Amino acid sequence: MDGFYKTRVFLVRHGETDWNAQLRVMGQLDIPLNERGRAQARRTAELLAHENFSAIYASDLVRAVETAQIIAVPHKLDVITVPELREARYGLWEGLTREEVLKKFPQEYEMRRTNPENFRPSGGESRRELYERASKIFSELVARHPQQKILIVSHGGTIRAILRYVLGLGPGNGHFAVDNCGITIIDREDDDTYEVFTVNSIFHLQELRTEDFF
Repeated sequence: MDGFYKTRVFLVRHGETDWNAQLRVMGQLDIPLNERGRAQARRTAELLAHENFSAIYASDLVRAVETAQIIAVPHKLDVITVPELREARYGLWEGLTREEVLKKFPQEYEMRRTNPENFRPSGGESRRELYERASKIFSELVARHPQQKILIVSHGGTIRAILRYVLGLGPGNGHFAVDNCGITIIDREDDDTYEVFTVNSIFHLQELRTEDFF
């Protein structure tokens, strides 16, 4: 790749869904993009159109797949879906707003605050389990593409877990904003060490930015 001596990974969170706008916990429920989310994905596609990606990967949830497919158009690449890139599973919390979680599961919510690394919602997945899943698949995908650029479209919790992994923070430390269609760039150097180049770049989104929960 024209003297490119490292592997560069572009991590992009999926575009907005109605549940993001409503501050509902999605987890692994398959919620599609809304029109703002599609507009965010198109802006991201324009920004990344000049990048020479060797492969484009995405979580198999529809909000990630559609985001990746929009970004993939100028690259003429098929999107490779990877279930291990899914968001954390939140079990009985999925579909609820923050207020509803607090009302129905006050003890669980407090446990999440005091022991975030090992807490597991009813029927869900702990941050440690997500960290182990996300770091494993990230390492595998990076290893497939030495000295190449790849794009991974995933979810807020999964991208945070990957950042904790490459920064050596472990599953319980480090807080990162990860907006819809925010771009994070991570390089694997030729000595197999990682360098975080950009975290959650959203300048391309401007007025399309929105806040979300989980």
